[in-house]
Amino acid sequence: MRALSIPQPWAELVIRGVKTVEVRSWFAKHGGGRIAIHASTNIELKKVEAAWADDRVVAQCFADQGWMDRDDLRALPRGALIGSVELRGVHRAQAVRDPTTGQLRPGPAPARTLPVAIPAQGWVFGFAGALAVEPILGVEGQQHLWALPAELVAELSAREAHARCGSWTRPAPSPERVRDAHEAANDGFTLEDEGAELMLRQAMLKLSEGRGARDADGRAWVRVPKALRALY
Repeated sequence: MRALSIPQPWAELVIRGVKTVEVRSWFAKHGGGRIAIHASTNIELKKVEAAWADDRVVAQCFADQGWMDRDDLRALPRGALIGSVELRGVHRAQAVRDPTTGQLRPGPAPARTLPVAIPAQGWVFGFAGALAVEPILGVEGQQHLWALPAELVAELSAREAHARCGSWTRPAPSPERVRDAHEAANDGFTLEDEGAELMLRQAMLKLSEGRGARDADGRAWVRVPKALRALY
């Protein structure tokens, strides 16, 4: 069995069925079937937080998981096997990249999926059938698709069986936690009306320094600090 190492929180989103593609600069020959997902030890908090702050879809996906701050991300297992997915294929980026937006929007899934920006060059790994397991900690990752030792394959298979029969389930955030996370994520708002945009332009310039963004429909939005929401 092969394994793929992915940094958190993206590895966690893969085994939760939220992130269904992974982009790499290298090609891997694979005959199909399931691969293990390994959460690597590194976590680039600054890059993740920048995407969290600037991208509405990322913020909503994180809120779906009940994640509210960097402590939630630090609590995710690292240096661990956390589940498996079916590798549906490895494709050239040009074959799946939207020439206009540069993004790939995954198909229907049980959860809100995460659009992924596809570079001009590279390879896209497509996933399906994600299954989270009780993490196997203390596992050192490797580059590319790497061979999982036999003892880890056996342990992962046993934990997959436990997950499928329900004797182990991934802890889920409470509805209250998810609601609070969405309230925090919704500090951003959309200016639907051109007149409103003109009226608030100066305020937006101040608030959106380094955080200005547009959603998939081209509408401008900016995250407004909770303390200032009443003003709008």
